[in-house]
Amino acid sequence: MGDVIVQLIMLPLAIMCVVISIRFSERWINPVSIVFVGFFLPLVAATFRLSDLQARSWLPDTYLALLLIFGSWLFLPTLIIVAKGKVGNCLEVSDKLRTGHFAYVSRVFALIVVAAYFISNYIQAGTLLPILFPEIAYRLHTDFPPVLRLFARCIPAAVGISYVAFAFHRKKIDLLIIVIAVITPITRLSRIDVMLSAVVLVIVFSALPLFKMNAKRLMLLLATVSVVAIGVVELGNQRTNRFGLYKVEYGQAIKWNADIAGPAGVFPVLYGYFPLSFENFDSFIAHAGERRGDGLSSFDWFFTGIVKLNRLATSDNGSYGSFIPVSSAANVPTALLPFFNDFGLLGMVFPAALYMVVLVWFFYKSARDVVWLLLFGVFSAAFSLASFQALVAAPIIFHQLLFISVVFLIARYFGGRGLSNSS
Repeated sequence: MGDVIVQLIMLPLAIMCVVISIRFSERWINPVSIVFVGFFLPLVAATFRLSDLQARSWLPDTYLALLLIFGSWLFLPTLIIVAKGKVGNCLEVSDKLRTGHFAYVSRVFALIVVAAYFISNYIQAGTLLPILFPEIAYRLHTDFPPVLRLFARCIPAAVGISYVAFAFHRKKIDLLIIVIAVITPITRLSRIDVMLSAVVLVIVFSALPLFKMNAKRLMLLLATVSVVAIGVVELGNQRTNRFGLYKVEYGQAIKWNADIAGPAGVFPVLYGYFPLSFENFDSFIAHAGERRGDGLSSFDWFFTGIVKLNRLATSDNGSYGSFIPVSSAANVPTALLPFFNDFGLLGMVFPAALYMVVLVWFFYKSARDVVWLLLFGVFSAAFSLASFQALVAAPIIFHQLLFISVVFLIARYFGGRGLSNSS
């Protein structure tokens, strides 16, 4: 019955919210449409039970939690957008950013990020290209050394800043940096930063396009995105079987029960990484009991990213209690787990609504200044993977927001000095 409610009631209401948000904001890409594609579509897909690992139905508290998140992540932002209205398209670009100083600062930042990534590769794997040793790459794809991690996980921010530099100055070096930064995570078989970078590029392009989009270019873009998506999926398959070392297909690992797997087995992989995560969330609710985390998980960006509470031996920050993943190939529990873990069924609305309000705030500010556009792009990327894990509360996202702000402050400072000197 719960699945039917999601499919026949929640989905039409969600689509209505998307239509209303587009109508009032006059932007196709807005917080409501982003969370719809990144969270609620995978949720609806999960209710079709395309994996034999899934239970026939979820717990009542799971459906109630999803209903509350519908209010926090779709209904609430839609109301705000209706109240505030059109976003506008009056992006201001400071003359200080038109100088060469911004390009230099952006390139230095991007090169530091890429260098930190490769140095991490060498320290941990003894090679710049761990992909050559699939077993090592599999173990390291999300693990980085302290300090270096601060910069190495800033790939999406570096990509976004480099895009802005290219848009301002049209130098091929910035385009080359974008390409290098995007593919760098593949050196250790990591895909999450690639996906985050892609979302950042789409969002920044939508407000600061390099060219006019016509039907031909749109078809070419969609074809490119499809090819890249299939490539990323195939990379996931190869990572699972260690490039032929094991005879395991991802569809087998999650017990895919549909007749169609799609090109390169894309459907089981997408299903395992996104819709199947809701099964893990249901498992967590079943095993969580009354345990609460006192807000440590929901505000991990602060307690770990700033206070460094995770370094205390007595701290269980980031510990989400016990739950049984449906598979080792699908072991993440959506962005909702830390909220539920900390505040329970009703209290989880507080952090969820807070993060959404911040996203909407970035959205309206993004029409005024390019730095806000990048902040909106990075935070939107976190929301786009909300059906996967709690990036919206993660230190790696907070650090990128911080570094973007610092880069623009430095660029504007030196740009202002350059303008004053030239006058």
